[in-house]
Amino acid sequence: MKWSIVSLAIFTFLPSNLIFSQTILTEPLFGLLACILLYYCLRENIDSKIFFIGLVWGYAVLVRSSFSISLALLPLFLFINRRKLFEGFKQKRIKRVIQYTFLFVLGAVIVILPWLVRNKITMNTFTIATQGGFTFWSGSNPDATGTWYYKIEDSNPLFKIEDEATRDREFYILGLDYAIHNPHKFLVTGIKKLGYLFSSERLILLYFTKADSTGKTSTEVYKSINPFWIALFNIPYMIIMLFGIWGLLALKKKRFFIYGFIFTWMLTFFIFVALARYHYVLIPFFVIGTIKLISEYRTIFRELNIPKKIIGVCFSLFLIVVWTGEFYLLYK
Repeated sequence: MKWSIVSLAIFTFLPSNLIFSQTILTEPLFGLLACILLYYCLRENIDSKIFFIGLVWGYAVLVRSSFSISLALLPLFLFINRRKLFEGFKQKRIKRVIQYTFLFVLGAVIVILPWLVRNKITMNTFTIATQGGFTFWSGSNPDATGTWYYKIEDSNPLFKIEDEATRDREFYILGLDYAIHNPHKFLVTGIKKLGYLFSSERLILLYFTKADSTGKTSTEVYKSINPFWIALFNIPYMIIMLFGIWGLLALKKKRFFIYGFIFTWMLTFFIFVALARYHYVLIPFFVIGTIKLISEYRTIFRELNIPKKIIGVCFSLFLIVVWTGEFYLLYK
C-alpha cells in the first residue's frame, strides 16, 4: 500500500504531468483510458467485464489511432495463458479463449465501426484516420529526420491532393517503396524516431511559452526559457526514465501487458514519426519501474540476468546520448 501511494504521488505531481493535464491535446484523455485498461489487464482476472474493456479499448483507439496495434495484446494474452486462466480440457479452454476474444472484439467494434462507416460514406474508405499515410511517409523518405521537419508540406506535391483517402493511400505506397528499397536507412531513421520519442520535455514547455513576433524558431524560443524551468521539468522526467527501465526489467509477475504496451507503442513510432510529447503515455509504466527499483534496490541488480543488464545499460546509454546531444545542440 505504501509504495502504491508513493507511485501515485510521483505520477500525480510529476511537473510535466501537471501541465500536460492543462493542454488541449489527445494525451490527457488517452492517458486516462490507457490507465483504465492497464488496471484491468494487470488484475489478470478475465470475466464479463472484458466486453466493457473492449469498449474502452475502442475509444482509446479512436482518440489515438497509433494505439491500434495493441488490440492484438488481449487475445494473445488469452491464448498464451489459457491453461492458467481457464479450467477444463484443451478444447474447453480454447472455446473460452474464443468466447472472451469475441466479447472483447465486439466491444471494440461497436465503438470503432460507426466511425469507419462515417468515413466510408464521406471519403469512400474504411479507415480510422487519414493522416497515417503522410506520417508514415514523413518517416520513410530520403529527407526523413525521424520527426516533423521544416516546411515538410512543401516537400511533396501529394500534400496538395484534396481527396484525403487518395492522398493517404499514395503516401503509404511511396513510403513503403522507400522502406523496401532502403531498409538500412529506414532502420537508422527508426532509431532516430525512438530518440525523438524519449527526448526532453521541450514540447510541453514550448506549448505554454508565448513566442514573440520576431519570427524566432522553436529552438530559439526554448533556449530563451529560464533554465530553472527547463531543469524543473526535465530532471524528474529523466530520473523516472533512467530508474524505471531497471525496475521494469526486474519485473517477474504481470509483465505481459506492461511490456506489451511499451513495445507496441515504440513499434508504432519506429514505423511512423515521433514527437517528444508521445512519451507521456509511457510515464505510468516507468513510474512502476521506478518504484520497483527504489523498493528493492538492495537485491534488484543481483537478480537481473546478463541479457537484462545489457538491455538496461544500452537503453540508459541511449537516453543519455539523446539528452546530451539535444542540450548540446541547444546551448552550443
